[in-house]
Amino acid sequence: MIILILDTSTKKMSLALLDIESQAILATYQEETEENSHAKKINLAIIQLLDQTGHKFKDLSAVGINEGPGSFTGLRVGSSTAKGICFALNIPLIAISGLVAYANYLYSEKGDDVTDVFVLLDARRSNYFYTHISECSQEAIPAFNSIENIENEAKKCQHPRIYYIDKVDILQLSAEKLKMAVLEKWKSQDFVHLTSFEPMYLINNYLVKK
Repeated sequence: MIILILDTSTKKMSLALLDIESQAILATYQEETEENSHAKKINLAIIQLLDQTGHKFKDLSAVGINEGPGSFTGLRVGSSTAKGICFALNIPLIAISGLVAYANYLYSEKGDDVTDVFVLLDARRSNYFYTHISECSQEAIPAFNSIENIENEAKKCQHPRIYYIDKVDILQLSAEKLKMAVLEKWKSQDFVHLTSFEPMYLINNYLVKK
């Protein structure tokens, strides 16, 4: 039983194959060079991932997707691809908030010298979608604010660390880091309705469902 995980929310697409029973990542794909080439490469990348592990499309038990926030084109490509696979195979779709999932992952990996983790996604015009998780508040909640206000919030923390999702040279986040969030929703059978699901787009600095 395997789950295909897609993250097309940023300029560089990433994919992962997750074995449900062992909770191990079997294979990954990370776009390293060409940016915003999701539509051109996603289908071939999925086939290569499956071939790499000796699996077929029929072996998929579900598809997990980063529902955003993120770029309109990237999320559109990922959503269409995920829903197409799920419809064809009659398997469930798992949607997760990338901001929350990445924040939880980074907090679990933080050093003892870090008390608070902030994860930011550029919403243009000096505004960001972000989430903040700390020792006092173990639940990451997505929010929207100016970079000035976010920095002021961080200054009130004892030892904060800020990560920017789009700055790949600073932070390497990819589909495989969404593993635990996907597994949790699989175990609770928390799936989205295929016909009504739409990702969360960034349009004019606001988070919307089309």
